[in-house]
Order: sequence, then structure tokens, then C-alpha cells
Amino acid sequence: MTGQNCVTHQALYTIERLLYFALLLG
Repeated sequence: MTGQNCVTHQALYTIERLLYFALLLG
């Protein structure tokens, strides 16, 4: 359960970074 939560958090963090870079590149 803790492991899944960690993996989910990692995935969300990665997605947020990708969206952030996408906005910067416009």
C-alpha cells in the first residue's frame, strides 16, 4: 500500500513536470 502510494506520487510528479515543460515550450 505504501509502495503504491509512493509510485503514484512519483507518476503525478513526473506528469506535472511534463506539463510544466510543455507550457514553457508553448
